[in-house]
Amino acid sequence: MYVSTDSETELIAAGRLDPDLVCITVCDQETLEPELYDHFEAEEVLAELFTNEDIIQVGVNFAFDAAVFIRRYPALLKPIFAAYRAGRILDVGLAQRLIDIANGELDGTYNHMGVYVKYYYSLAALHERWGLGALQKTDTFRLRFGELKHLRKADYPEEATRYALDDASAGLR
Repeated sequence: MYVSTDSETELIAAGRLDPDLVCITVCDQETLEPELYDHFEAEEVLAELFTNEDIIQVGVNFAFDAAVFIRRYPALLKPIFAAYRAGRILDVGLAQRLIDIANGELDGTYNHMGVYVKYYYSLAALHERWGLGALQKTDTFRLRFGELKHLRKADYPEEATRYALDDASAGLR
């Protein structure tokens, strides 16, 4: 079963490329209903995801999420590496880059009118490129999750909850 897994964190800073985890969202292919877990409760969920041999985790820039998970929950180091070794991690951004390399189109191509079309590999860019619509990434809570670091998910503003849940379902789509 495929499960989209995403993290929301404090902002990346100089010398701090694995910022503090605030929450995770997961969405499985069976229900397509994303779920949110704050960092107080996420370790058990992540442990199950990384140790269940029937689950393939899907994400974009998944190595970043994995580094954030390991920093917050060091006991997950071995299960995360085992999942990578077993091929149970699918980074769709890297997969799309490999497809584009195979087609001779890494980072872009010329369209039927001879105009160069630049390719991007973020979740929002891939979502739109695959015809799934635009994801709202500006004027959102995206850069403010650090404000929620000490809160339980029940105390998150609706805008933050919606943003995180939308990312998880978009990753699976």
